Amino acid sequence: MIRRQFFIKPKLQIKYMAITAAIVIISAVVVYILLHQVLRSSGGMEQLTTGEWGALQRALNRSLIMIIGFIAIVLAIESVFFFHRMVGPLYVFEKVLNSVKEGDLTQRVNLRQGDEFKEVAAEYNGMAESLVAKISALREASDKISAVSVNLSPETKEAAARLSSALDAFKTK
Repeated sequence: MIRRQFFIKPKLQIKYMAITAAIVIISAVVVYILLHQVLRSSGGMEQLTTGEWGALQRALNRSLIMIIGFIAIVLAIESVFFFHRMVGPLYVFEKVLNSVKEGDLTQRVNLRQGDEFKEVAAEYNGMAESLVAKISALREASDKISAVSVNLSPETKEAAARLSSALDAFKTK
């Protein structure tokens, strides 16, 4: 299945992309500070003139900015795909569960190749099949009770009608 949109749950995805960006920026600042301290304390640096030290710092700054920029771009692209593989299935589960809440037990969770939560989807689908089978068995029993309801008390007839009505609320085919 082709992705139609990359931001399925924009608030969630942007939140985690911001967290990833913050981690990259904080890591970059720590690396920058440590690298400058190492350079300052390494032997032979005191021999550099102020101009040479400034040129070295500018070259180091440019290199670090390019490296950090590259890493940030790669992480941003990967996080879109990673979170899509995570959030996409959650979106599918949400839609299927809303259908089940309305009584439609025919809905199944179908995930794309490469999506996460395939085991959970298989368990859900197995549970849904089990529910359909149990409701079908209850429906059959209810139909049998209704068929012989001529011989039953009014209270039993009413209970059988309520059971049948409750079972009709579920879509199983």
